[in-house]
Amino acid sequence: MNPGPDMSWEDWERIKGMIGEAIKSSTGEILVNELKKEQAKGFEDMKSWFKDQWGATEKRLEENERVTRVLKEQVKDLEKEVTFLKNELGIVNQQRMKKCIYIYGLQEERNEDRVQLIYKVVDLVQNKLKLNFSEVDMDDIERVGKVKGRRPVKVKMMSTIMADIVLRNAKNLQGERIWISKDLGKEGSENIKILRKHLGRAKHQGLKAFIKDQRLVVTNGVWWRVWSVAKLKKMEEGLKQEEERSKRPRESRECAQEEGGNVVNMAEATRQEISTVQDSGWPLHVDWSSAHVGDRSVD
Repeated sequence: MNPGPDMSWEDWERIKGMIGEAIKSSTGEILVNELKKEQAKGFEDMKSWFKDQWGATEKRLEENERVTRVLKEQVKDLEKEVTFLKNELGIVNQQRMKKCIYIYGLQEERNEDRVQLIYKVVDLVQNKLKLNFSEVDMDDIERVGKVKGRRPVKVKMMSTIMADIVLRNAKNLQGERIWISKDLGKEGSENIKILRKHLGRAKHQGLKAFIKDQRLVVTNGVWWRVWSVAKLKKMEEGLKQEEERSKRPRESRECAQEEGGNVVNMAEATRQEISTVQDSGWPLHVDWSSAHVGDRSVD
């Protein structure tokens, strides 16, 4: 295309450049607008997708919360049921324990069978306790423990009444190396072992001692002293520490004695220690004129 007669080539080139710039500008605006539209559409689509995902997540959370509430209620119901069953089991165990007695110190023969054991117990109750007793009064009988020789005998009576009668007449075994105890459970049995051990220790020191209501009563004829299981355990700890100190060099031992002192021996109990033993359950009164500790309920 050529310029007209009234237009120079320079003007023509300038006009062409202006037309080209205008076309480029309009095309760019069109492209930008299209891109903006696409961007806005993509943003709306993404916004809608996130909204749908959030709604689904909220529904899942609500469902999880509902399930959690249901499970919590079920757990509460199960806890109540477990508590109820524990109480029922405790009652059943208490009833079972009331029918059971333990006989300690009854000689165990080699290859002793169940029938021989039954006859031994019947003979003991009839001749030593002076009771009208036979094998039909027993529901079950067995030796308990692993070390054979003098394993205790566990006897389950047919009734709690017979068990109470046997326990009440167990005092007739005084002076014998046999004693009878009610079923004290696992913890009570461990306590009895501790009491029996210290009972032997006290007697070995020439003191008079006996067990009553899971307490060790010790006397030398002048004073009384009552030892609870907790006190005996504490004394055992002290004796153990003393033994450990005795294994140290002399200098360390002397230093330890200065810091901690020695464990008081049962036979060396003083008047001040005997004056009142509140935890014994039996009020002790000291007569200072004769240094005698009287206790009407210990006999």
